[in-house]
Order: sequence, then structure tokens, then C-alpha cells
Amino acid sequence: HVSSVGWCCTERDGEGLWYTNEYPESVWLETLASLAGRYRNNTRVVGFDLRNEIRSTYFGEEIRIPSWSSGDPKTDWATAARKGGKR
Repeated sequence: HVSSVGWCCTERDGEGLWYTNEYPESVWLETLASLAGRYRNNTRVVGFDLRNEIRSTYFGEEIRIPSWSSGDPKTDWATAARKGGKR
């Protein structure tokens, strides 16, 4: 449930949301589309997690706390999950 190699989990690891500094949301969405396309016709695959264990994380000195339908594109997991699910 992290995007980079390393020990999980602290608020300072930058790994708590569906994107990181190294892997922006656009890469996350492209990866979801790729996985969905790859397994679309595989009857043994019924689904996969969009992202595991969303949690608060710091980006620099700014803490970002996941929200649900807040409208903030940096923290609104409901909106991100809908975008990811449409891939």
C-alpha cells in the first residue's frame, strides 16, 4: 500500500494518499486503466483495490488529511475513487 520501496507507515513518508511526489495522480489513473485493460477478459480476476489504506500524510510541511466529497482535489478520496473506477 505504498508506491515506493521502504518501511511503512508514518505521516511523514508521503505515501498516505493515492498519489505521491514521485507518482502523481495521472500516473495512478494510467496504471488503473492499464490493469483494467490487461485483466478485462480474465474470468479469474473479479476486481482490485484502487488504493489500500488511505491515510493522512505530509507533503513538505503541509499535512493532507483524506476527506470524502469535500471537493478538495488534493484530499477528496470520493472524487479520486470515482475517477479511478471509471478507468
